[in-house]
Amino acid sequence: MWISRIRATSAHTGSCRKRSTRARTWLPALVLVSLLLLIGGATQAQALTLAPFKSLYAFPDSPTAMSGPAAVVVAPDGDIIYADAGTTGDNAGGGFHRIRILSATGQLKASWGTKGSAPGKFRAPQALALGPNNLVYVADTYNSRVQVFERDGTFVRAWGTAGAANGQMREPRGIAVDKNGNVYVSDSGNSRVEVFSSTGSFLEAWTSSAAEPFDTPTGIVVAADLRVYVTDLNKHNVKQFSAGPTRTLLNTWGWTTGQTTNTSRYSFPRTITL
Repeated sequence: MWISRIRATSAHTGSCRKRSTRARTWLPALVLVSLLLLIGGATQAQALTLAPFKSLYAFPDSPTAMSGPAAVVVAPDGDIIYADAGTTGDNAGGGFHRIRILSATGQLKASWGTKGSAPGKFRAPQALALGPNNLVYVADTYNSRVQVFERDGTFVRAWGTAGAANGQMREPRGIAVDKNGNVYVSDSGNSRVEVFSSTGSFLEAWTSSAAEPFDTPTGIVVAADLRVYVTDLNKHNVKQFSAGPTRTLLNTWGWTTGQTTNTSRYSFPRTITL
């Protein structure tokens, strides 16, 4: 199980400490390459250590340029799919706001999306997942919705609007697809997890437990046994839940309610993978 984290000045939605313009430019690329090394293995990711860095520094308009990579998955065929969320990662940010697919050797294979709210456009997409049907599911964070695409970028469907009712969401920052094709969304702004069918029908939602509630869930992953793991950003912990239909909190790693000091070494955990 891999967990990524950021350090922050306050508990408010994990606001990153700002260093300098240069630091904010190269850090996302460093994180992406690090994740590729962890997920894909050193041989597979080796070619990417030059392509993104060169394009980021020297060739900002090149095919492999990035402006704020926020999430990455490696497909079974070795393709690398990542979300480029923009330069600041928020609603007002510039940059690309797009999804890109690279080959295992770093060659651009597909790219789609610009900033906007129409189908196929994004506002800081911060998470994505690849389903068993080979579709790409994107948490379109500041449009408060999920968008689904073919691997070539063809728009398939979308669901979700801003709100707190079942099937609505506020700024989702995590998404996962289980072996049955059901879609799990970290509804970060409503501090809950929602589950949908592969076509977007609402199935269930939960808010952790009364003793250990969510406070901005972000990363989410579903194991082969359908247990669910969630990084809880402002609680500085990782939660494990049983498979449905009843969601029971099985374990909490990291800070727990009632602690007076954080001895977990988790500081605003954002993403998780198995």
